[in-house]
Amino acid sequence: MCKKKFVVLRFCLNDFFSNRRAGYVNPLQHMREPNENVIQMARTKVRESVQALEALLENKSLIHIPVDARVSSTRKEKKKFSLQNRFFVQIAFDLGMIYFHEQNFSNALSMFRRVQEVRQELRSMSYFSALDGYLAALQTIEQNVQLKIKDRFVLGIPPSRASIEVHNQTKQMTMAARFRLEDRLEIGSPQYKVVSAFNLIRCLLDGKHVANPQFAFDYLETVRQEKQRTIDHFAFSLLNIFSMMKIDEREKKKGKCFLQEQIRLGYFSHLIGSTFSIPNRRTRLSLPVQRSFLLERTNGSFCLNDNHHLVSSLNEICLGSRALKCQTRLLHCNEPEILTQTIKEMDTNELRSTLNELFPLVGSSMPIDQTLTMITNTNHLLGQFIRIFYEKAKRYRSDRQFGQSRLLLTQAIDILTAIHHPDLTMSQLLKYLHYERLFVDLHEGLSRQIFADQDNHLWETCQSFLMENHSENDVHLELIAIALAYALSREKVTFIQSLVPSVRRLRPYFDLAKQFSRLLTNENPSQLRSDFARDLWERICEILVEKPLNLSSSQHSRSRVPSTNNYGERLSVTEFEQFIEHLTQPIILHVLFSLLSRVYSLVLLEQSHIEIYSDYARCWPTSLDYRHRSIRPATLGQLLNNIFQHIEKLKYFPSTIRSSIYRTQADLHLTVQQNTSAMQFYLTSIGIETNLFTSSNLHQQDDSLIRNLIKATLQLGNAY
Repeated sequence: MCKKKFVVLRFCLNDFFSNRRAGYVNPLQHMREPNENVIQMARTKVRESVQALEALLENKSLIHIPVDARVSSTRKEKKKFSLQNRFFVQIAFDLGMIYFHEQNFSNALSMFRRVQEVRQELRSMSYFSALDGYLAALQTIEQNVQLKIKDRFVLGIPPSRASIEVHNQTKQMTMAARFRLEDRLEIGSPQYKVVSAFNLIRCLLDGKHVANPQFAFDYLETVRQEKQRTIDHFAFSLLNIFSMMKIDEREKKKGKCFLQEQIRLGYFSHLIGSTFSIPNRRTRLSLPVQRSFLLERTNGSFCLNDNHHLVSSLNEICLGSRALKCQTRLLHCNEPEILTQTIKEMDTNELRSTLNELFPLVGSSMPIDQTLTMITNTNHLLGQFIRIFYEKAKRYRSDRQFGQSRLLLTQAIDILTAIHHPDLTMSQLLKYLHYERLFVDLHEGLSRQIFADQDNHLWETCQSFLMENHSENDVHLELIAIALAYALSREKVTFIQSLVPSVRRLRPYFDLAKQFSRLLTNENPSQLRSDFARDLWERICEILVEKPLNLSSSQHSRSRVPSTNNYGERLSVTEFEQFIEHLTQPIILHVLFSLLSRVYSLVLLEQSHIEIYSDYARCWPTSLDYRHRSIRPATLGQLLNNIFQHIEKLKYFPSTIRSSIYRTQADLHLTVQQNTSAMQFYLTSIGIETNLFTSSNLHQQDDSLIRNLIKATLQLGNAY
């Protein structure tokens, strides 16, 4: 038994890490999802053997290995070291190598240490010659990993593996490479073709639509140019179905049955390999079966004699391949020459319907959208060209691909600048594109959370924008909000205090920014001045009220903050939330979260059973004014949750402030009897404050934290 498992392990290990046979996918390939599917198939072969061998090591005293099970490459050992143990040492060494390549360093170190304990008793040392190198590397890796985990936990940075996964998801083959692939077929690598075919067939058998039809389109173009040397006419027509963006469900069902028949007959073995198999959905098989018996024809399948009916319907669908080609270029291409050629090839009505489908207008009232419509009516080619670049730049910005978004906007600006047209509409469009590029640059600058010397040019551009005399027609409220947030994050207090809004709609943003900037001038960051706290409390509560009350001047509060009874002169909760989510300044976010948590505890006074912790708890009132009793708890709770999620995403945040915010969030969860979340945040707060429980610097006055943690634990236990 051990010999069989040992041979299987060696075979799987060599097959997985050494061989480069057909179907192997290089990790540097662009298509991440299909690659992982192919690699997962190879990993499955190893997993069962690894589990079985782990069981052998744990129960080695119960297993007998015959003498003739020796490996010819090893010599006879000392008498006191039995043959049975020698095999187990080799198995442990192989398992350690598997864990090391899988980056499971803790299990790898455990296996290699087992080998090191008994290696001196073995005479043959060549089999374990790499053991010292593995142990030295693992000890260094273990120390670095522990330090990085502590730093990332304290700072709130996600693990490196999660960051790599997010980065890999953004990788894809450029449109220029795909465009060249259509003209020069020899550019496409064999791995690219194999993965494309595997992705197509897997989606077809799963009954799913192809996630990115561009992969299917590239592969089908390659097959078509090769004159169908390796694929028959029926299979070629079938694959054309799944290169379309929209597929009829009836044709998809027929295509699935037909493909099952083609795979059973072996027509696709040159594309997906001879070991490709899909589990049967009707029956669950406990034992592996051959591929030819795995895919059976269903009752709704058709015979090969009926293939001409399928081909006749498929040919009608394939007529739209040119439209698909233009759509994929408009959607994925970022090069002006290719876009211009594609726009010229399409009819005006066809182009308009295609653009409305790919880049739908959502009824935005932005000035740039109105200007683009005016230019499109006078210069159709230029207007559609700029619209494509603008819409694609917005999508890249929403996906946080700021470099690509800025590149597209810069190309559009360069094209408009080279025209030298004296039209007023053209100059307005150019100004709006500059605004959009500044919007992207500010997003990127705030996402880094570190302001270096090279950001001085961006700050000068932002400063000049805030000092402009904006008009009611071209005001960009989102850009104003992020520009003020950028100034606050850079702590430009003097500049913010000197700003005077030129438009009435901008006054709430400027006033709120000035309120926040006053917090940065406080001499003692841990304690607020009473006038600062009172004014900020009045302004935030005024934003949170459901309806503004028309009060007379005699009923106004004595606060120095003027009451904005006109709803148009104050920020809505949504606008306020969007403004806060741009901020990265720790003190402002800390004070604001403390204020909102106090308001939330006062709104839920009847349900609150504990005192919510906050570093600034003494600065806020202990009751709500009658003007603020219309605050909705659901709206305030959602606002608090969104701000907390924004703080969690910030990479560089002081550990003391982060620990305090986590504790406040835990108290909020405990107030509404969400005991599981409360326990999680209590433990996280303690872990941050004690540096992953390696220090005992827990303050004496924080005994309430431990009591609340015990209370949440007891309530959770009583619930079950």
